[in-house]
Amino acid sequence: MIRRVALIALGVFVFLVTLTVTVPAHQAYRLLPGHLPVEAWGVRGTLWNGGADTVIAEDVRLERLRWELDPSALWQGRLAYDLSGRIADGQFSGRVATRTGQVVEITELRADMSADALLRLIGTAEYPAALGGRLDAFIHHGTLDRGTPTRLQGIANWQNADITAFGETVALGSFGVRIETAADGTLLGDLRNTEHGPLEINGDVQLTLDGTMTGETRVVTTEAASEELLQGMMVLGIPDPESELNIRFEGNINDPMGFRGHLE
Repeated sequence: MIRRVALIALGVFVFLVTLTVTVPAHQAYRLLPGHLPVEAWGVRGTLWNGGADTVIAEDVRLERLRWELDPSALWQGRLAYDLSGRIADGQFSGRVATRTGQVVEITELRADMSADALLRLIGTAEYPAALGGRLDAFIHHGTLDRGTPTRLQGIANWQNADITAFGETVALGSFGVRIETAADGTLLGDLRNTEHGPLEINGDVQLTLDGTMTGETRVVTTEAASEELLQGMMVLGIPDPESELNIRFEGNINDPMGFRGHLE
């Protein structure tokens, strides 16, 4: 009797695995309309190994999405996928895994895009200026609980940063920030220069889940600072931009005109 139950259980398991491997992904997607928080087009392959031309999730558009299931994670009661694709004007790759569907682990996530595209992706407001340069990020490990980050460890670099406003482009330099999360999900950043440039900056930045950003930084202009940069700093209310500055600031990324800085 026990042997027969075991054989039946084994048969059901093999059937489910075979179904997962062989059912076309586009058919599986059609069976679940209204149950997935995404829209997808050009779905092909299987749930095991497949892709989609376009996926829209939370109003974010992903192109050339590819996925591959890691079968070894199934023995631990987890679903784990290696993902890659394009986002905005860049690309990403990484691994996502879950046991319950509510808590999702992200590991080895790499992303690259223009700084301006990222700013407009995460913000909800129109910005009066454009950011130049590329941003590349690496998240070693992260955990999301119902979409809220509960743990995040990584680093982001902004290479050849500049800002364009009113027809003028001002070079800023290259910067990096180490990222981790506080207990309440706030992102904590340790900001530093990665290359010698017009500005030397080091300090701490905090970004809360509602977009509020605060920080304290030490800023020094170098001999590479352009006249446009020095004039722009004076327009922002800095009387002597060539001196060492300790700046405390606060604002919200969804209200760029509401940022305020304080010299200390």
